[in-house]
Amino acid sequence: MGLFSGLGWTGMIQLCRLSFPKAKVMSTAELDEALSDSGKSVLLLDARKAEEYEVSHLKEAVWVGEHGERPDLKSVIKTFQDSNAGKQQIIACYCSVGYRSGRLVAKLSTEQECSNVFNVEGSLFRWANEGRAVWCGESQLEKATVHPYSHFWSALLDEDKRSELPYTTPLSQPDHAHRAVCASGISALSSRNVRATVLPVLAGEVADVDCRELRWRGACPVRIRFLRRFQPQVRGNQT
Repeated sequence: MGLFSGLGWTGMIQLCRLSFPKAKVMSTAELDEALSDSGKSVLLLDARKAEEYEVSHLKEAVWVGEHGERPDLKSVIKTFQDSNAGKQQIIACYCSVGYRSGRLVAKLSTEQECSNVFNVEGSLFRWANEGRAVWCGESQLEKATVHPYSHFWSALLDEDKRSELPYTTPLSQPDHAHRAVCASGISALSSRNVRATVLPVLAGEVADVDCRELRWRGACPVRIRFLRRFQPQVRGNQT
């Protein structure tokens, strides 16, 4: 966790809440409790890349893609709702750390008017760090490992939980990005400009951005150039 001493889970969660202020949230502990409650029905939606899902995922989670691009997503949700009438229904979205799933929650809340959809804060990284089970296909992994997603965000995943597969969004200058962000902290990310430029870059949504000078938490202005070669790859339907 040393690389992320300036950011950490507190900062990560704040980042997600600032980015998607209307998204309902639940903790990993609350999700675990809901999954064990016979009076509740939970639909788990995995908002990561297909190659991340293939490494491991939550039990019976449905892969929907980073942007909810799964063609039959609306049908998946309707089937879940119809087949669990009479129970408290929860749609829990997760990704690696909670940013992409937060975006999915915002989308479902707006486009499909889902009122019972939640973003799992900390998502799969925190779930695995806490020692909870992950699955590959229909089998529980004896040793819980998770796709680390990128050099930057993998710092939030315990080293023994990281799979050995290549990152999906490598940074051309990861150490520079780590130092710039971690040294400055994000507790005061209230600027619209910061949210509009820096956060999407960190989440891997853009190719090349030359960020303007920003002042983070009273620190000296820092000019950061993030270079990212990011080509989304969408595979066929998976569950």
